[in-house]
Amino acid sequence: MIERQERANQAAHERFDAAQERFEEENERLLTAQIPMNDSLQRLLDVVAKNEAKADTFDERMIVLESKMEEATDKLNAQISTADGLIRKTN
Repeated sequence: MIERQERANQAAHERFDAAQERFEEENERLLTAQIPMNDSLQRLLDVVAKNEAKADTFDERMIVLESKMEEATDKLNAQISTADGLIRKTN
């Protein structure tokens, strides 16, 4: 009976050792993968920051463009009104 218990303990110990070894291998792979992942994440954050800056510049340019279009529309409307007035006077 003691021998059977010792064999069972030995088998359990071997399974534990195998599981521990698999865990250590997986942990090493995860730690190794973490380095390139951190580098990739940093590059992604850099790209996002640049795009945010570009978006801010784009928004500013759109505001200026909108203002210029509004100004051009006002001038065209004034010219149309003047031309319309001249045409109505001559008719």
